[in-house]
Amino acid sequence: MRWSVMELEPYISKVVREFYAGLPPETPSDPSQVFVVRIRGAKVRISPGIINETLRREPLSEAERKEEAEADLVPISEVSKYLSQGHQSVWSELTSRDFPPRIAALMVIASYNWVLSTNKHHISEERARLVYKLAHGVKVDIGRMIFQQMLDLSKVIRGDQRWLMFPCLISKVIKRQLILQLEKGEMWIFPTKYKKDPRSGETFLKKEAAAAATKVRTKGKEKKEARKKTASASTSHQPRTNLRSTATAQPEIPTEGVNSVSLGVIRVPEAPADAKGIRTALEDVASVLEQLGIVTAMLRAAVTRGED
Repeated sequence: MRWSVMELEPYISKVVREFYAGLPPETPSDPSQVFVVRIRGAKVRISPGIINETLRREPLSEAERKEEAEADLVPISEVSKYLSQGHQSVWSELTSRDFPPRIAALMVIASYNWVLSTNKHHISEERARLVYKLAHGVKVDIGRMIFQQMLDLSKVIRGDQRWLMFPCLISKVIKRQLILQLEKGEMWIFPTKYKKDPRSGETFLKKEAAAAATKVRTKGKEKKEARKKTASASTSHQPRTNLRSTATAQPEIPTEGVNSVSLGVIRVPEAPADAKGIRTALEDVASVLEQLGIVTAMLRAAVTRGED
């Protein structure tokens, strides 16, 4: 099948239209019949066998023809189920989203080269059956299939401006039988190569999954950094307690008739505190509590003496 998608010949639009105009209006009863069409006054032979020869396809054996005929009898529901890997057995509900990447790729190739369609996402029964056969390794009479499409198009193309199917193949068939030269106002039209949509396929899905995972990790990291900044800002804006300045801000205490007792200073370490700073603060607290205990004992003794 590769020669149907490789080495495509440039074509002349007027010559291809002339070819379609020369095809018989009725489908022949004998599919192997050779037809003769006139191209610029010369005779050009066309048949399924000639198409197969042009595409380097060997004729099907009797066993291969029987195998293809049996594949054509497979219920369309089974074809639908196979193409969707068991997800969809109802043909009318089958969509391109149900296909695994391998089947989806074959569908695209078929729509461009074998069972043509301007809508690459439309799933025709003929195209689905072709892909089903190819996936099962069933040999197909590609010449007969393409020639039938040519005959079907020739019935509606007269006086119509429809797009021309298989122009590169037709040009190749004609060039094997006569020399084509450009006439005034004509030009060679070269085939447009298919470009894969970068947003499809297994590689894209893997990249998309990796990008999503990276996005989640980045978002989590950003949230963590934001929490750190918020905590840091809250700590930096929190007023620090200065015990010495607080003591000096106290109202003046009378010194006559009283004894002033210094409880000491508690050295509170700044965050983050290490073990040494915490130990020093605890020792300061213990010293202050000890001084406070002494003062409390002195006051109790003074109260006892006053009561006596």
